[in-house]
Amino acid sequence: MPEHTLVAKSSLNVPDAKAYLGAERVQFEMLVKHGFIQPVGGNGASAEVAVDRRFSPDDLDTLLRRLKAADTRADNNGLSDLREVMSKAGCTFAEVIELVLSGTLAKVSWAAGETGLAAIRLDADEIKAKTIGDDHGCFSLRQLVTVIPASSKIIKALIEGGRLPAVKRRNPVKRNMQTVVEPGALEAFMNQYLSLGNFATSRRTRTWNLKRNLDDAGIEPIFVAAEMPFYLRSDIERV
Repeated sequence: MPEHTLVAKSSLNVPDAKAYLGAERVQFEMLVKHGFIQPVGGNGASAEVAVDRRFSPDDLDTLLRRLKAADTRADNNGLSDLREVMSKAGCTFAEVIELVLSGTLAKVSWAAGETGLAAIRLDADEIKAKTIGDDHGCFSLRQLVTVIPASSKIIKALIEGGRLPAVKRRNPVKRNMQTVVEPGALEAFMNQYLSLGNFATSRRTRTWNLKRNLDDAGIEPIFVAAEMPFYLRSDIERV
């Protein structure tokens, strides 16, 4: 009997393997993608195998045993299922499975009446604490509104105009890429430029009055962002 026939008879197809593991469709594909389980036959591209991917029950049992070994408590009060944990912690499915398999989690429980992955209950706060990224130390656009200070419209114009260099960094909590400004770039900008609005605030006067004084002194804005004039600090320090 051909080897591939033996494999087919002693293995599970995708629907049966998903049910065996208690995994949702996307969860199952993530298990395959990240190497937690591997097909033993069928790949949809070979004419010799007339079936889709096949999976060994023994391999699936090994994964389930490793996951079950992480169980630390009988009750699951205050714990969440995998989907809810991912949502609350802002992490990926693969990260959660890696943590469970590592045996380092303090709060792991299996819900009665559920199968495999569907039974896993975890503490979302514990998962979040273990998956949160390093703080990139940069200023978000929202923070810049307060730090400079300036309206969000002005901040956007400064960045789009290249006056305030920005970079992309991964948000340590939400894990998405965000536009931020590095501390050095912000310091250099604020040391070199000052907006008419901020200058007027520091002088406790109105912008139109201060603008007139600057014009009379022959001091012109170096650029304008979102209708807000910006000056070189070296120019206005003598006013």
